[in-house]
Amino acid sequence: MPPSRPHGVDAAAEEDLQRQKAIFEEREEELLEKYPGKNIGICGGEVFVGDSLDEVTDRAEEVYPDRLIYFYGPPVLCMVS
Repeated sequence: MPPSRPHGVDAAAEEDLQRQKAIFEEREEELLEKYPGKNIGICGGEVFVGDSLDEVTDRAEEVYPDRLIYFYGPPVLCMVS
């Protein structure tokens, strides 16, 4: 059984998101080297970079207000004492 899609996401939007994911995966090494420690979003085939997911979202939504964004966030180290 295929994974369910998020509420309100139609098949066309899901396919678009998968294309954005594929673009990230094809360029992952290049993007992580060029933007170490940054949040990265792919939307409409374009790369958006920022210090936070909110910053990436704002930049991408200015250009593509009605499209989903594929996000990559850098790993976070969490220490609990």
